[in-house]
Formats: sequence, C-alpha cells, structure tokens
Amino acid sequence: MWLIKLPFKFLALPVLLVVCVFTIFYKLALGVTGFAAGIIYLIFGVCIVIALLQGYWVHVGIVFAAACVVFLITMTAELVLMGLEALSGLLSGFIFSR
Repeated sequence: MWLIKLPFKFLALPVLLVVCVFTIFYKLALGVTGFAAGIIYLIFGVCIVIALLQGYWVHVGIVFAAACVVFLITMTAELVLMGLEALSGLLSGFIFSR
C-alpha cells in the first residue's frame, strides 16, 4: 500500500511547501491588519461618541455598520487562516503516514 501512496506523497510535498509558506505570510499580514483594525475601531468609537453627543443618529448607524463590516472582514480572514492551517496539517499527516 505504501508503494501506491509514494508518488502522491512526492506530489504533495511541493503543495505542502507552498501552503505552509502562504500560511506564514498570511499570518504575518493578518497580524498587521489586526493592528490596523484596532486603530480603525478606535477611530470608529470616537466618531460614534461624537455623533451621539451631537444627536446625529443616522451617522451613528452608518459608522456602526462600517465597524460591523470591518469586523466581518477580520473574522473571514481568520477563517481563511484556520482553513490554511487545517490544510497544511492534513497534507503533512498524509505525507508522514505509513
């Protein structure tokens, strides 16, 4: 059985290399965007407080919706990262199986 899997293991090695390198760079980029998202949340929070104090309820809703969109984008990026890590784990499990 191991002889049948051997060519597929050789084919999976470069795929694993590409997936792992992409995961590392994606994780680094996600850390930077997490920092940027934190600054954006701070700005959105200040805008919401200012709009609440002035009574601009429509502006509060718009800024809150924008904050929700930023949150959803960040969570989607985290889900992609989880998928990449799971894929690299499955590939390495296949390559190092008997």
